Amino acid sequence: SITTVQAGQRNNFLSIQCPKSLSSCSSPPGTVQALGTHPCSRINKEQSTNYTYYKGKFFNCTAMSNKELKKVPTFDTVEEREQTRLTEFRKDPEGGGDKCLLQQKNTEHLMQIDTKFPITSIRPKTSTAKFTNDSFEHDEDAVARSAHVDERNEASFASGMNESLGDGDSPTTRDNEQSDSNEISREVSRGTGEDEAAVPREAQDALPIASKVEPPKELLDRIRSLEEAEDQRATATPVDLEEMQREPREKRRWMIVGSLGVVLATLAIVLGVTLGGGRTNASTPSITVLGSPPTPAPTTQADAVLRDLIASFSLDGGVALSDPLSPQSKALSWLNANANLGSYPDWRKVQRHVLATFYFSTNGDGWIERDDWLTEVHECDWFSSAVDRACDESGRFARLVLFDNNVSGILPKDIAILSDSMLGLAFRNAPIKGIIPTELGLLSNLEFLFFLSIDMNGTIPSELGQFRSADFWALYLEDISLTGLVPSEIFALPGVEEISLSRTMLSGSIPSEIGLSPNLKVLQLYETLLTGPLPTEIGRCSLLHTLTAHSNNLNGSLISELGLLTNVVHLTLDETNIEGTICTEIGLLSLLGFVALQSLGLNGTMPSELGKLSSAEFIYLQNNSLTGSIPSEMGNVENLIHLGLQENKLIGYIPSELGNLKSLDHLWLQGNALSGSFPFEMTRTTSLASLFLSRNIIEGSLPSTIGTWKHLEHLHIDQNKFVGSIPSEIGSMRLMEAVMSENNFSGSIPSEVANLNELQILSISSNSLALNGTLPSELGLMSSLRSLALYNASIEGTLPTEIGFLKSLGVLLIGQTQLTGPIPSEIGQLTQLDRLFLSQSALNGTIPSAIGRLTSLIQLNLEQLNLTGTIPTELLLLTALNSFVAFGNNFIGPFTCPEFIEICGVSCGSVLNDQCRDLDEVKTDEISGEMTTNLIEKVLPTDGG
Repeated sequence: SITTVQAGQRNNFLSIQCPKSLSSCSSPPGTVQALGTHPCSRINKEQSTNYTYYKGKFFNCTAMSNKELKKVPTFDTVEEREQTRLTEFRKDPEGGGDKCLLQQKNTEHLMQIDTKFPITSIRPKTSTAKFTNDSFEHDEDAVARSAHVDERNEASFASGMNESLGDGDSPTTRDNEQSDSNEISREVSRGTGEDEAAVPREAQDALPIASKVEPPKELLDRIRSLEEAEDQRATATPVDLEEMQREPREKRRWMIVGSLGVVLATLAIVLGVTLGGGRTNASTPSITVLGSPPTPAPTTQADAVLRDLIASFSLDGGVALSDPLSPQSKALSWLNANANLGSYPDWRKVQRHVLATFYFSTNGDGWIERDDWLTEVHECDWFSSAVDRACDESGRFARLVLFDNNVSGILPKDIAILSDSMLGLAFRNAPIKGIIPTELGLLSNLEFLFFLSIDMNGTIPSELGQFRSADFWALYLEDISLTGLVPSEIFALPGVEEISLSRTMLSGSIPSEIGLSPNLKVLQLYETLLTGPLPTEIGRCSLLHTLTAHSNNLNGSLISELGLLTNVVHLTLDETNIEGTICTEIGLLSLLGFVALQSLGLNGTMPSELGKLSSAEFIYLQNNSLTGSIPSEMGNVENLIHLGLQENKLIGYIPSELGNLKSLDHLWLQGNALSGSFPFEMTRTTSLASLFLSRNIIEGSLPSTIGTWKHLEHLHIDQNKFVGSIPSEIGSMRLMEAVMSENNFSGSIPSEVANLNELQILSISSNSLALNGTLPSELGLMSSLRSLALYNASIEGTLPTEIGFLKSLGVLLIGQTQLTGPIPSEIGQLTQLDRLFLSQSALNGTIPSAIGRLTSLIQLNLEQLNLTGTIPTELLLLTALNSFVAFGNNFIGPFTCPEFIEICGVSCGSVLNDQCRDLDEVKTDEISGEMTTNLIEKVLPTDGG
């Protein structure tokens, strides 16, 4: 019995199993017919089964171990466009180890490959296209021709094979096969006795470790004698053209052996047609392809063959190739012009055509980087953003990765043609439009798919659930205008580890099929339109370490099944509609390092189990309705860096155990109802950088030990009930913001505050008039200061001229104080100032004309001072000014408010005329008669911004 394992050029196997009794052969034993394919010969069984011919070499299968056999290069076939990889060589388990067998992937089908002679082309009965390591072949009539082979008995096998090779083949195909047959003959000749270096490079590369041995001398002698006899018979037989017409079979197959010149001359005279023939080397096994028809113009025929090749593997049957403007047609024209096209095996022609189609479809000429694309350089070396090489070791394209490269246009479905080799697709920041092709589901070997920040739309094709490779690990469809539901099929991928569908417009609920993803480690669904509760099946994803589903419309409660995710490290469900209490099972997540549950509808108390999160570094529970006190167990979370509990309804004391958190960097407690004194133990948290206690009921004094907070940058303790003086130790800190307004501090502002050369915001307003003393002239040394608020304080003395050194100052609020004296002209040096409030104090004199140099000024408030004189015309230079309030002074007119000032608010004292408005004409709510906390909050950052 003869079974074709593979068809191709120079890469062939013919499976032959000789019967135990040679008498069962219908042809005379000891004869070798035209193609050397007869299964029986007068050679003992060991000789006929031990040797396999592959790529120009004989191999002794029985001399090779199983390990070596598995390393023999693999090859592919295509059956009805479905590629089946044949991956394993091994010994025959039933034949005593004397046969080489091939095992088909995912099947138990074994095929014997102990072939002694190379063949040129044997086509599978059920296929019209073959995919091998070296070539593609296509024949529309293969199925019909194969039927004739089955009808022939073993005696007529050779002639039947000749018919199978002849019918329907194009002239170019047969000529190529003739050329390849001669090349095989030369390779066999070199491989049987000459130096190994003579073997073609592809043959050497193909079998790096196989045992290469010569066949027995008896076998070669028999082959030589048989072929010599065949040559003699062919030469002695006259050519009868009439007989050829009477016998259609003989007309299609003629073996012309002997003197080439005599035969050509005879045929030219009789028919005017030149037929080619050749003589094989009688000393070595050889193949002669018979009956090759005339070859037409090579360029036209080559174009047709290339087109047929590309069309046979296209997904639309080659329809797009007929449109000269299509990317596929442009790619074909480019490929046809390749200088080295003739040296490419067919699989490389198809591969280069697919990549060229991608280039034209995505406007490759507009890419930022396109080095070597569409050149004769091997496509494996064309520009790529991939960390790994774009191709695998065999040269097949495996990774199409282009990041930040302005890849635009449409993603062609033709990429799916490379389904056998493609392992990864990745595009980022690419204005690719259109929808995700459903054909991507054909990429059965794909390992990752990354579409990040691209302009695609539409839905997620359910076909993406066909990535059945156990090595597929990542599906990222991020920052894309995808709509519709999340297909449940993507959670059934056998090996998927990471899924991200974030920043899309996907809606509906999270499929319960998520429980079918036991290997899932990363699930990102943030910034979507998803609704519904968290599916309880998520608890089956025991390997999950990242779950980010914030900023969407999820609802329901924090399910207890979250406690089953014992490997989770990152959990964010913030800014959703989830409500209810914090489940106590959260304490089981000992590896949890980042938890964000802010801006939900959570209520109830903080469970003490939060203290069991020994690995937690960031805990955010702000903007909820949590009640009760802060559990002291929070002091056990020794790795905690950020703790956000602001804007809740927490009461009680700040637990002193928080002082045990040596790594604590940011503590947000503002916007609660916390009371009691500030625990001095907190000063042991020497790494603290931000402390926000605003809008609580905390009382007592600031401990002098705050000087140990060497890294503190943000101190917001406003709107509490702190008493006592401001510790002078504040000067040893590295504060950038100090907001201490609306407390009950007393005493003077310590001069040490001037040491805070990095301080940008200082607010000590509204301290119940208990803060007194003078403004220290050292304030002028605070060169980084951007905002100074000293409103509603019993500050006395004069406004120091050193204030003019604060060149970075943008906001100056000094009102409701006891300051006296004139406004210093040095204030005109504050060129960055945009808001100046010097109201409700005893400042006197005139408005300095230097204020006209404050060209960035937007608001100017000089209300209820003791200013006199005229309003300087330099104010007309303040083109950015939109609010000027100066009522309650003793100005003399005339003064005309510029058109660009919305509110004038000028009281002209004893001189009234049409150009001045009286105080009664100005609405109090328009000109902000009293400096309030609300106004301060508009010009000062509070609560950490």
